Amino acid sequence: MVSVRQRSNRLPPDNLDPLTVALRPPPGETPDERAARLREGANAKAISDKIDEQIRLEREEINQRKKNGDVKILLLGQSESGKSTTIKNFQMLYSPQAWRQEHISWRAVIYLNLVLPDAKSPLFCSRPIHSRSVGPTPTPRLAPLTQVETLLIRALSPENPTESDFEATHLGTNQPDLLGRTKAEVFVSASRWRNTLKSKMSKGSLSSIDVPNASTSSESGGHPVNKPDIVGILRTCRQDMLDLWNDPLVQNILTKRRVRPQDSSGFFLNDISRLMERDYLPTDQDVLNARLKTLGSSEHVFRVDRGSEKGINWTVYDVGGARNQRHVWTSFFDNVDSIIFLAPISAFNQVLSEDPSVNRIADSLLLFRAICGNKLLQKVNIVLFLNKVDLLQAKLGSGIQLKKYMLSYGDKPNDLENACKYFKSKFGAAFRELSDVDRELYIHFTTMNDPKSTSSIINNVREMILRKALHKSSLI
Repeated sequence: MVSVRQRSNRLPPDNLDPLTVALRPPPGETPDERAARLREGANAKAISDKIDEQIRLEREEINQRKKNGDVKILLLGQSESGKSTTIKNFQMLYSPQAWRQEHISWRAVIYLNLVLPDAKSPLFCSRPIHSRSVGPTPTPRLAPLTQVETLLIRALSPENPTESDFEATHLGTNQPDLLGRTKAEVFVSASRWRNTLKSKMSKGSLSSIDVPNASTSSESGGHPVNKPDIVGILRTCRQDMLDLWNDPLVQNILTKRRVRPQDSSGFFLNDISRLMERDYLPTDQDVLNARLKTLGSSEHVFRVDRGSEKGINWTVYDVGGARNQRHVWTSFFDNVDSIIFLAPISAFNQVLSEDPSVNRIADSLLLFRAICGNKLLQKVNIVLFLNKVDLLQAKLGSGIQLKKYMLSYGDKPNDLENACKYFKSKFGAAFRELSDVDRELYIHFTTMNDPKSTSSIINNVREMILRKALHKSSLI
């Protein structure tokens, strides 16, 4: 007699085994159908094996990175928070040779900053120079700048754009100029715009923004045959641009609207004469001040020394901060060593480009809370850059009241010291509320386009991250 226990240990019949049933050839299968089924199975196995191999290699890479003490850093924050400028500072400090080589690429961006009509550009809030007309009217002599804008946007756009490239390059939010007119801003792919520009310059189609060439336009602004001469066109408009920028009516409009474009990145109107020189090459400060909106993510690897020992690799991921880009952030959260989060505290009186109903500080605080409360990042230390302190100071100094936009500010003095304490307290409270494990928050007030002050901050951050990385790898 078979016991109940023995019966329970028996394997089920083949016709009851789900796997066997699933793998059983279908009834009436022909030889050709069988061959096709086997080929499909072999292809599926090959794909599975390839995925397994990729996972194995990624694990080996992660283990090797941990063994070497290498560091993975995420750079997070909303659009226009200063992430790209932070990367520039890292490049200047830790990849100086590559930083210098990239300067020529930024020449096109600087020219685009000069002519692109947006809220910071009084060139397109114009009237006939030396006229007595009341109110701004278009200046025909500046019309060629529209051609320059078109040429530069084309230079930064991919030659064979994918759908995502098209969105990155051509879609933007409408920014009003001083006349209230609107025009879509230009975005470029964070990881591809330099290669696109280099490719087009190497073909000779844009010689005038390549390495300065004496064979291009003369002092009078003549154009070389079959080559769009961007510098030549700009030089023909140079004096009108200068006259317009110094026009009392334009300055009066800016003063009344409390607009100070010279305090913002992307401002080069005070440098028109220098930028128009044929041998002009961007300086470090020019590149830091250049403004280029990017979408998508980019990876940057830096070799960082640790005293007398061999340096380690820092892989810094600059992840897009626009609303339609934030859903990809979580794909970067694995094996993160540190997060650098940027919050532009000067934006207290601004709204999101994507949603005018949302205050930018409120959005930045919500993002920060989401990062602090994410379970995948609960053991990751956070470095908080409360950025654009210089612009905050300029706004407060011009009389803009912080309490009008941040009701919880109360009746505290409208000065930089109290404003900085307020923002530090707001973000610090969010971190303490949502961090239920023993981790640290490092807060720095930053002005990312000031390389002197930023270099010391980045060095301090470097030391902190290195100590944490070494401790994590049990080296200290």
